[in-house]
Amino acid sequence: MDRALISQNSTKSVSAMGSMLSHEIKNPLASISGAAQLLQDSTIDNKETLISIIIDETKRIESLIDRVELLGEVSIKSFRKINIHDVLDKVKRNASQGYGSHVYFTEDYDPSIPLIVGDFELLIQAFHNLFKNACESVKKTGGKIFVKTSFHSGITFSSTGKRNKKLQLKVSIADNGPGVSKNILSDIFDPFSTTKLGGSGLGLSIVSKIILEHGGIIELDDVKEGACFNVYLPVFVNKKVERLN
Repeated sequence: MDRALISQNSTKSVSAMGSMLSHEIKNPLASISGAAQLLQDSTIDNKETLISIIIDETKRIESLIDRVELLGEVSIKSFRKINIHDVLDKVKRNASQGYGSHVYFTEDYDPSIPLIVGDFELLIQAFHNLFKNACESVKKTGGKIFVKTSFHSGITFSSTGKRNKKLQLKVSIADNGPGVSKNILSDIFDPFSTTKLGGSGLGLSIVSKIILEHGGIIELDDVKEGACFNVYLPVFVNKKVERLN
């Protein structure tokens, strides 16, 4: 029985990994498809932007495939200082030219927010999932997504074997869709939790894992209309200055 259970769990793990990879590849493919369809119009003005999206998203697929063996691990060796607005702008640009072409985006960025330390491509991957979920939840006409960044103090997060981190950066992504079903509120970040027809239920669990690996947390905000996800991340701290203090 033990051997049978181990075999069964291994099969489930392989199946889950295949579903996860398939899910993540579909996101950049949607951007490539949208950009390619727009390129068919020979009179379009922003051809260079669309071609850039196709090239960037193709490279992202290659990177995802290269990482298939490391889906369970995140190497901090690839972490570097990042402006979160660069991540959000790239995701929004690709979304607006592809799966979110029907959505009106509004930003409220705090320009004074410090840098964070992380993996640029992994953060792109995480926020792509959040943007895509929001775009798919709003109506084809009148759909709106509001993206806000702010400096947030008062939250400290710690995980096993790691020192406490102050989560001072907050990114909020809100939409005017129907909101999240009450049936999955308690396990919304668990794998395979979804009410979306044809959905794998892996998107938010991937987001949660990536944010956690960056020392942060994600939460579903309690709002009256639509859905709002808040991502909290620690900002870059100069260790030399920290020691002096």
